[in-house]
Amino acid sequence: MRKAAESAITDDLESTVKHRFYTFRCRQGPCKAATAENDKSLMYYNREDSDDKQDFMERCNARDLAKELLSEDENGVTTGEKAIPSSLLADRNITITRRISLDDSNDNQAMIEYDAEKDNKVIATLKTTLVPNAVHWCH
Repeated sequence: MRKAAESAITDDLESTVKHRFYTFRCRQGPCKAATAENDKSLMYYNREDSDDKQDFMERCNARDLAKELLSEDENGVTTGEKAIPSSLLADRNITITRRISLDDSNDNQAMIEYDAEKDNKVIATLKTTLVPNAVHWCH
């Protein structure tokens, strides 16, 4: 049962949470809102103008992208606790809970925690920290 719970946790983390973090496009600066624009060039400063580049990097680094990402509930990926449905585990009385919170020291990071329980006993856990891919565009 533990392996099945771990598999369901990994599936949610990879296909839902990480997907959201890696494809997040914020509204301004180095990010794009529309999916159709995702593949366009991300050059937002003049390469020959070091002051322009430095200004861009300072504005970009001043943003709290994980906080922005989690402020919108998309596919259930937002701060708080959520029960994760799994048809594979329903008949085994296993429940999975996901908790997402911002890192206390860095609003560009989120803490993701999963617990799988059966009969009120924890049978599997996972904890990880994620950073939106958009954070890396600032450099």
